[in-house]
Amino acid sequence: RWLRWTLAVSTAVAIALRFTGHGFGRGVLTPRADEELLRSGVLISLGGDLNPHYAVWGHIFHYVYAGVAAVWMAFQVWAGQARSWTHGLAAAHCEPENLIWIGRAISASAGVLTLVATYQLARRSLGSRLVAACACVLLSTLFLHVRDSHFATSDVLLALFCTSALAAMTSGGCPRVGWAGLWTG
Repeated sequence: RWLRWTLAVSTAVAIALRFTGHGFGRGVLTPRADEELLRSGVLISLGGDLNPHYAVWGHIFHYVYAGVAAVWMAFQVWAGQARSWTHGLAAAHCEPENLIWIGRAISASAGVLTLVATYQLARRSLGSRLVAACACVLLSTLFLHVRDSHFATSDVLLALFCTSALAAMTSGGCPRVGWAGLWTG
């Protein structure tokens, strides 16, 4: 019971820390250059060119970001907030705040989900729920992970997928290599 309570509190702390800092850099043109480049790539993809045109980062974050942004823009057109897809895309270029929040919410969500993968990895590899809960407590307040969860970058999603792959490798059974390959693309 104490371990469940610890996991619930560390998850609540992780959610609070990762979702409260999303307004950072508001009013600044580019608070983080890689976030701006990823957002620009997503806008290009929403315009019809699905090639991200960069090779520095992995593309899975780009496509997840573009997919969620496309759903958001389709909802805006359906709700009448934008006259057409082109109008919504032009609005996103001029007022990118909603698009920035979408990307940052994806990163924050991936940051919280990394706690689950960390718990599974620690529990399976060390066989101790106490150690797994302690790992989650540490990750919930880890500065670098919390800070990067505030920005729409590929770092936190990459951490989630790599930790999930390692957790899959520590599980028993033959399909573990397949799951690890799925997580890492």
